Amino acid sequence: MTSSFAELFFVQNYLGGLWKHTWSLAVEEHFYLGIALLVCILMKRKAKGPFSVIPVVWVFVALSCFFLRLATMWMMEDFSHKWYAHDTHIRIDSLMFSVLIAYLWHYHNLGVWIEKIANYCLVLLGITFLLPAFIFPIELFKWVSVIGVISFYKGSGFLLLAALQMKTSQNKLMQFVGVLGTASYSIYLWHMIVNAWGIALFTRLTGLESFWVYLGVYLSGSFAVGYMMNKLIEWPTLRIRDRLCPTSLAHQTAQDTEPATLLNVPQSSSNTTN
Repeated sequence: MTSSFAELFFVQNYLGGLWKHTWSLAVEEHFYLGIALLVCILMKRKAKGPFSVIPVVWVFVALSCFFLRLATMWMMEDFSHKWYAHDTHIRIDSLMFSVLIAYLWHYHNLGVWIEKIANYCLVLLGITFLLPAFIFPIELFKWVSVIGVISFYKGSGFLLLAALQMKTSQNKLMQFVGVLGTASYSIYLWHMIVNAWGIALFTRLTGLESFWVYLGVYLSGSFAVGYMMNKLIEWPTLRIRDRLCPTSLAHQTAQDTEPATLLNVPQSSSNTTN
């Protein structure tokens, strides 16, 4: 009952949920609420650049999370499980880092600067910063929970910038990877269900049982189920969002125009704004 309550109200990273990996979903929801509030506050500023304080906010969040992680590491007696690294107040710096990248990209020509760096260098930097996650188990090396996570989100940032340089590709493999990328979080959310239930069902129906069969069914099943749930749940939800809160330039122009002026809009333009 507590687990269901935690999942329903997105507090599973503190109370424990039905599935161990949904803690990240809770962190994201908390961050989205917080960033929406921050944007509302910044938009009320009279300054010409309301988002110019984003780097300052980033530094504050990063330092706060770092020292909170440090305090958590010293206070944690049982270091054999990973729940100590899943709390929102010690993990939102990674999400705030993506906001910093977006701010620099849109307001300070980060994309122009990145074009001066070879794409393979960005990829290598990303892999290098992410590599400790595969070498040092977080249960055995305490520093990973404090400094390691900084390395991880910086590595992800470098890979993101590398992906942004590859605006289009005719390579079929890259196009397929891009399609999977749009459903990556859905794949992440559903992969444990495939592992727990899907593979057991497949084994019972076929009688096939080996590591390679397990690996093939696990990967293909996770991709297929995740992609399908992305189409069934996320896409319709996003369409509803876009219908209720459209962000097109035409709609925004219409919203900012005086009602009297809208009465004189040509029919074709009027259809565009609806």
